[in-house]
This record gives sequence, structure tokens and C-alpha cells, in this order.
Amino acid sequence: MSDTLYLQLDQNIQINHPHIYLQDIAKLSCSNSKILNRLRVMPVINLDPNKPGRYVMSVMDLISEIKKKEPDLEINNIGEADFIITFKNKPGSGLVWQWCKIIFVGLAAFFGAGFSIMTFNNDVD
Repeated sequence: MSDTLYLQLDQNIQINHPHIYLQDIAKLSCSNSKILNRLRVMPVINLDPNKPGRYVMSVMDLISEIKKKEPDLEINNIGEADFIITFKNKPGSGLVWQWCKIIFVGLAAFFGAGFSIMTFNNDVD
């Protein structure tokens, strides 16, 4: 009896490091724990750390790579057929800029709502 690997992928996957392993992008389930542990640390793709962006992949690419390592394994995909890997560098100094934008939008909405209430009251009079 051959072992079965269940492979579940989401449509959009966000990654913060350039070395992507199978456990980073997929949920894996197999009755044989040795095979499962070998496949979890299987490298999928190595991205350029200086080029964050989106990368489209297919589950068929993953299945062919898994079949090279484990030829007797039966693979069932229970997730998406195509998926997008979004690679972003770790947030650093951009975090301060992001908080500044949030505060600015919150203040603009607060004072804008107050101004619109005051002008509505003036128009009604």
C-alpha cells in the first residue's frame, strides 16, 4: 500500500524571506511521518532578496518536484491549482511611515466629518 500526501494551498501566500520551502506555502498531511518531514523542508524556490514582488506558480510544478523525490507517493491536491506568492521584505523603517499615514487619514476623517456637520447645520438654517 502506497502512502498518500494531501496538499492544501491557498490562493494568495505572503512570504517575508527569499528561501521558500514547501511547509511555508502549503499545508501537508501524510500518514508516514518520515516522508512528511522530508517534504516539509523541500526547497520550492529561491527568490532574489532585492526583488520583492508577486510570483505565480502552479501546483503541477510542486507535484512534479515531489514526484522526483518520492516516486511511489500518491498526491492529492485539495487546495488551489494556481497560487500567487507575494514576497515582501521585512518591515523596517517603513513601519514608522505606515503609522504616520494611518494617523493622517484618521485625523483627516475626524476633522472632515466635523466640518461637514458644521456646514450642514449652516445650510439648513
